[in-house]
Amino acid sequence: MNKLERELLKGARIRIAAGSQKYICIALLATVLHEQRVCKAYIAHLRLRNYIMDRLVGYRSLEQWNLAVRKTHLTSKEAKHARLAWIDWMLETGEGK
Repeated sequence: MNKLERELLKGARIRIAAGSQKYICIALLATVLHEQRVCKAYIAHLRLRNYIMDRLVGYRSLEQWNLAVRKTHLTSKEAKHARLAWIDWMLETGEGK
């Protein structure tokens, strides 16, 4: 994961934690729009988005994936915490390349 991708994930995390965004991919795009290096940021956003969507293996959201794979329903609060934990994990491990 490069420096710009890390910055985008951190910006997305802030937006999700604050409640201004719900989904990681949308929060990433919102972060891109506030980035001065828009073209590079957009490309980094696409790489991260593709990584996330690949991990959801055809499901369009974490909630859909969780319901299908784990057979449990996530509350909004649980989904928010799961997304924040996923971002933290990507930042800590460098996953998301």
